[in-house]
Formats: sequence, structure tokens, C-alpha cells
Amino acid sequence: MLETIYYKLGETDFQAELAKVRSLKPEAVFAFAPGPMGIAFVKQWSASGLNREMKLYTAFSIDYVTLGAMGDAAVGAIVPTMWNHDVANPRNEKFVKEYVAKYGHMPSNFAAQSYDAPAVIAAGLKATGGKVDDTAVLARAMRKAPLDSVRGNLKYNVNGFPIQPFYKAVVVKGGDGKPGLKIESKIWERPDTNTEKCPADKRI
Repeated sequence: MLETIYYKLGETDFQAELAKVRSLKPEAVFAFAPGPMGIAFVKQWSASGLNREMKLYTAFSIDYVTLGAMGDAAVGAIVPTMWNHDVANPRNEKFVKEYVAKYGHMPSNFAAQSYDAPAVIAAGLKATGGKVDDTAVLARAMRKAPLDSVRGNLKYNVNGFPIQPFYKAVVVKGGDGKPGLKIESKIWERPDTNTEKCPADKRI
């Protein structure tokens, strides 16, 4: 890593930061700029021409909430994600089809998480017979219950962190001429590396 560059929360003018990046000439840049910040950053990134000189990686900045506003400026950006609309499993295909039919646009990864969440809670409640008095028992039941997720077969590590795939998705132009995210490869699917830091009495 050459350098870490910080900008203030709510920043909309990234010219100084982009000039710094140009002077450093890295092979790639990783940027975290959520919401309107991300839209402004990606547009200015493209307008500066840096998108032709180096790769852009982002997290929680480019998705189907922001892509419409970013437009072609986002094409070529790389997004690590635990879900995308083209994850191939029946539950995800059903989710995407019904979501698009109802809302008229692709769901984001936040919508996918929200779709899974009630199923996780319901599975835990079923396992405890509907009892919620002991939240630790309920949490453990939720971790142990199998879930047919839009992400695939979602499981939980002993410390409660999900064991799920992460993908490399790339922003490309779709058949309709609009930019969209397409999975290029799977990059991760194993438990996190901090299991031993979880107190023994909190594990399942």
C-alpha cells in the first residue's frame, strides 16, 4: 500500500484527493465513499481519466442503489460483494424476479440481506418453540438453523459470523445499455480468522 488518504464525511469535491492519487501512480485504488459521496467520487474519478490509468475497487459504494446516478462513470469498477443478482440458486432467482416485478429495478445487496433476515429469525423461533425470553438461546438457535439463503447455503461460524461466499463483481454495460454488476469470480468462502477471540461462553 502506497498511502491512505482520508476525506471528510459528506465530501462532494474529490479533486485534491484525485490529484494526489495521480501523483502517486498506484496500480489500483480502494475507495469507501457511501451514498452521495460515492456517486460524486465515481463521477469525478471517471471525469479525471484515472479510470483509464488504474483500477478502482470499492466497498458499499457501488450497488443498485447508486448505479443509476453514476451511470457509465462506474463501468470497469470492481466490487467485492457477498451477493449479486446473478448468484445462481433457485431462492435468489425467485427473489430477484419478484423484486424487479414489484419495484421495477434490481435489488441491492442490502435488499438481499433484508430478505434473508426474517427467515433467520423464523428458523430460530421454530427451533425454540417460539420462546424469546432467553435471547442467548434464541441467538444460538438462529446460528444452528440451516437457511436456504439468496446467497446460497448460509451457515454461521461458532462466533456468529456468517460463513458465506464473497465474489468479485465488475460493473459492465448490460444488454439494455445500462451499467450493472456481474460476478466475475468467487474470491472467498471460509470462516473468519478471529474465531479464537470469541469468548468461550458466547460460542455455539
